[in-house]
Amino acid sequence: MGGVPTVVGMAASVVLVFILNKILLHVGGSEAVAAYSLLMTIGNASNCIFTGVGGVSLKAPSFLLLRHDFGVQKENLLEMDIHSIDEVVSAAEQAQAFCRGHGQGEKNANHIALCVAEMASNTVLHGFEKDKNNHLSIRIQHKGNRWVLRFRDDCRAFDPVRYVPAGDQDALGLRLVTAMADDIRYTYSLSLNNLTIKLTAK
Repeated sequence: MGGVPTVVGMAASVVLVFILNKILLHVGGSEAVAAYSLLMTIGNASNCIFTGVGGVSLKAPSFLLLRHDFGVQKENLLEMDIHSIDEVVSAAEQAQAFCRGHGQGEKNANHIALCVAEMASNTVLHGFEKDKNNHLSIRIQHKGNRWVLRFRDDCRAFDPVRYVPAGDQDALGLRLVTAMADDIRYTYSLSLNNLTIKLTAK
C-alpha cells in the first residue's frame, strides 16, 4: 500500500507524536498515560482510514458497500469515440462484431448495430456544430441476459425519447430504435446528453 493515502497517514502520525510530547511535558502520572492511550488510538484509527490497513478500505467497492458483481468485466465492454460521420459506419460494424463474439444471433447483433448507426449518425448530423470540436462517446456492455448501450455527447440538449416527429416519415430511425429497445432513458447533466438503451440478449 502506498501513494498519497500512506503519506497522509504518516503526516497524521507525526502531528500526533508532536502533540503527545507537548502534553507529556505538562502532565504526569495517570493523566499522561490516559493522554498517551487516547492519542495512540486516534493515530491508529487515522492510519487505518487513510491507508486501508486494518480492515478499513477506501476503495469504491468496500467504502460504498457495492455488490461484488457491480460493474462489468473488461471483455464484456466495448467503448468507442466518434468525432465525424465517417466513423459511424465503423462503429456500427464494431458493435455488430462485438455482439456476435458474445454469442448473439445475427438478428440481435443487427439490432444493436442499427441502434449504434442511427443514434450516432443522428447526433453527428444534427448535433455537431461546425465551429465546435464535438464528441460522442459510445459504450456497449453485455451483462447476463442484458445489453446496455450508452450514448454521451456534448452537443446542445436533445431528448430523443420525448421528441415528437413533424411527420410520419420523419425520424424513422429513431422510431425503430425506440421500438426495439426494452427500455430507453435520457438525461441531461453537466452539459452532456446521456441516452441509455437496454435490450434483451438473445
